[in-house]
Amino acid sequence: AETRSTAVVLMSSSVSNEVDKVRQRKLVAALTSKKTRFVEIDGMDAEQKEVRGQLFDLSGLRGKYPQVFIQDGNGAYAFVGDWDEFENLLDSDGLEPEVLAANPTIKTFTTVFAACIA
Repeated sequence: AETRSTAVVLMSSSVSNEVDKVRQRKLVAALTSKKTRFVEIDGMDAEQKEVRGQLFDLSGLRGKYPQVFIQDGNGAYAFVGDWDEFENLLDSDGLEPEVLAANPTIKTFTTVFAACIA
């Protein structure tokens, strides 16, 4: 059986900061437009508290939203980054193919989320 990875967005339904609200919306919109499999985890949902704690431990960024992770087919999580890192990945997708070919260490949205794209 094929094990499929899924992007995981750790967000907060009660985030009061307008900037973070916009970032959460943009992040979800980007994942949707790029046909990426993803789930949202609400850091304020009591039922999600255990997984939220696990994700905070992994990222080292407690109480900061949004954050992005990838969960592999075995259920293991890997931290991708916060909003700034996610935005960098999106920007890198727009680089010229020659630049990316010459700099294989540059991470892009497409390479990082390859296993999550249908």
